[in-house]
Amino acid sequence: MTTLFQETQETRMKPIGNNFSLVLLTRCLVAVYKAGIFQKEVNIYDQFDKRLFVVDLIEKNGVTKSRLAEVLSISRHTIDTWLAIYRDGGQISLVNSTKENVGRHKKDEVHREIVRPRGNKQVRVKKLREERNIAETEKQQQLVESHITINFEPVKTDENKDTEHFSEEFVETNRFAGSFIYWSVFQSSNNIMSLLFTNFGTYATIFYAFLMMHVNKIASIEQLKTIARTEFGHIIGLKTLPHLAHLRSFLHKIVFLKTTMAVTNDYFKQQIQKGLVNLWHLFIDGHFVPYTGKEKIHKNFHTQAGEMEPGQNELFIHDIQGRIVYFDIQEGKGDMLSMIIEKGKEYAQYLGNISLLFVADKEIWGVDKFLSLSNCRFITWEKNTDSHEIKELPENIFSPPFKVNDIEYQVYETEKTYKNKQGKSINLRRLVIWNHQSDTRSVAVSSDSYEDSISLATAMLNCWGKSENGFKHLGDRTKMHYNPAIEIEKLSQNQEITNPQYYELQNQIQHLKKEIDKTERDLGRKKIETNKNGSLRKSKVRNDLQQQLEQLQVDIEQKKVDFKSCPEKINLLEQDDIKKYKVIDTEGKRIWNLTEVIFWNTRKKLIAMLKEYLPDERDLIPVLEAITKCKGIITSTKDSITVKLEPLDRPLFRQAQIQFCSKLNRIGAKFDNGKKIIFEVGIK
Repeated sequence: MTTLFQETQETRMKPIGNNFSLVLLTRCLVAVYKAGIFQKEVNIYDQFDKRLFVVDLIEKNGVTKSRLAEVLSISRHTIDTWLAIYRDGGQISLVNSTKENVGRHKKDEVHREIVRPRGNKQVRVKKLREERNIAETEKQQQLVESHITINFEPVKTDENKDTEHFSEEFVETNRFAGSFIYWSVFQSSNNIMSLLFTNFGTYATIFYAFLMMHVNKIASIEQLKTIARTEFGHIIGLKTLPHLAHLRSFLHKIVFLKTTMAVTNDYFKQQIQKGLVNLWHLFIDGHFVPYTGKEKIHKNFHTQAGEMEPGQNELFIHDIQGRIVYFDIQEGKGDMLSMIIEKGKEYAQYLGNISLLFVADKEIWGVDKFLSLSNCRFITWEKNTDSHEIKELPENIFSPPFKVNDIEYQVYETEKTYKNKQGKSINLRRLVIWNHQSDTRSVAVSSDSYEDSISLATAMLNCWGKSENGFKHLGDRTKMHYNPAIEIEKLSQNQEITNPQYYELQNQIQHLKKEIDKTERDLGRKKIETNKNGSLRKSKVRNDLQQQLEQLQVDIEQKKVDFKSCPEKINLLEQDDIKKYKVIDTEGKRIWNLTEVIFWNTRKKLIAMLKEYLPDERDLIPVLEAITKCKGIITSTKDSITVKLEPLDRPLFRQAQIQFCSKLNRIGAKFDNGKKIIFEVGIK
């Protein structure tokens, strides 16, 4: 039967990237084409020829590995192995491994002289990579430990020859023009460019990119593939956005240096010194970051799921305005108590050594924990409250009504001593807070000695709005769980777990106690009967119960002895057959979180500035978001960057936009190269 369409040489061509194509003529003959023009024919008799052919195409002609692998029916991993072997040992290393020293091609003079290597090539490649990684790690560690000043050299790319940010001169219509309102506050309030460039050099580009990703709701670095690279590049100060490979290179170099924590502390210290946050009332709470991978890591309580799940704990400290004062990322449950003690001591110096009031949830509950907070003021909800007791309190002992978030409350204060099992005790102020809307009464306890009952109750009631709602709104605006450079290689320092045998013995003792109680009850119900002569009548059932009781008592005493000698915790490092806990590296997450915090606090500042020009507070966030999304014309000259934004449609919002931009101009923000940031609003 004749075919409808004759197959031509062109239809048989298989593209392999960089304008190259292959045609498989026979099982051992391949034709190479470039731009459709025949280049050469290659005979492939054995694996050695195939390896040379593949390496030559990739190394000299830059073809795509995945496409070449598909055409030649080999795996991408195999190609990577061949390339690694070739780069390490040249062409000779590509010869088949064997136990002999002479090739099997006796007639081929080239093969005859080759000493064929021994061993598995993939094993050799793995070993080479491990050796290189170890050498690189040791080198970088020596640099960090010896505090050598590292000279940051920019990655050389054709598209970013000028590495100074915001130095280019151009006029452009840009869909991201509204994002520049954030740069105005970044620079005027914190001089972010100076902070980041001083510590990271031109690698600060990754921070600028992340900041603008938060501003424009871009959830991950992978999504940058779909945006306008030139326009986005201009809002981070470059001619065009670097390719993802270069951005990832910047990111991993910063991650390797492990300096983000120090820069974060500098930023928060700068905030406090400039009075950009309020330290009198601080709200501390944790946010669960889930982990769904295969590695074994510590668990934390996931509130939404209502159970323990693998993940990390992000601890945030907010001020009364909802601005973030500090954050930390910890494995498992984290340690809120230590963070309160450390930051309370550090921040007290900015308030004339007056201790700060930390508002926290029940995680800090406990007499031992309260005693450790002796140098801090705190307030938290009471655990194990007797609801019947507080319901019986008469109404006339409560304070005058006061409002929090338009809900009416009253408060009654008393004092109570709290004790633990070891006999330790502490006296705390006890506040019964009465919610009139729901007609419920909650109890809070505090060590504060400065504020009155209503002020303390207001602080406790604001805990939900400043911490929990802070997470909610921040999570709606940014991707809080994202880690741009997740790495799980190191073992956790905390390898202690609850000893299964300890709890097993505890359960067995409880079970034996129940059995003894039951046996004693059964024995008590069995009446003692006597014979006619007055002697006790023998009872097999009673005797069996008596023997059973005696045996149970012996068993429980033995279990108690075993229980006392059994350790409550065991260390997995001492167990060879149990998988060890690993820890998620936090450096990449800290970079993302730092830019998230800078964005969030800047957003709070912009909202406060815009508030003067809008009568209804409900319009604040929608109007700010609308201005941020505005397209506009960006004119970059030697002395300034002028951003002319498209006007908003509604007259009320347009006048707010105009006055808001005028206020930003009065701030007089400048980039590090001295260029002013100027805003204009177009005519409707």
